[in-house]
Amino acid sequence: MAWSTIRKATAEDYEKLEKRAAAFIERHDLRTMIEAPGYPEGEIVWALEDHLSYYADEANNPSPEHTRYLRQLWKRVVIRALRHPWADGISHGYVGYWVDD
Repeated sequence: MAWSTIRKATAEDYEKLEKRAAAFIERHDLRTMIEAPGYPEGEIVWALEDHLSYYADEANNPSPEHTRYLRQLWKRVVIRALRHPWADGISHGYVGYWVDD
């Protein structure tokens, strides 16, 4: 997979994504699952995405359907926060999305 850039990320983009990630975690009661592995402070978006990716695998999760549902909800949150219909997040300072090679 390759990262395709849409535009350069602004400080506002980072702030919005962090704020929305914190709200998402509280709304869906994910705080204990994300705090348990001891992610670095200020890396809430990375912790959330890591959690959703790890638990999407059936071997790691007794309820993969619920995790897939949460991933879909998170994708919609990212799209709204970054104001682009294809946005998957921020990487290397750019708003972008994943494409197949």
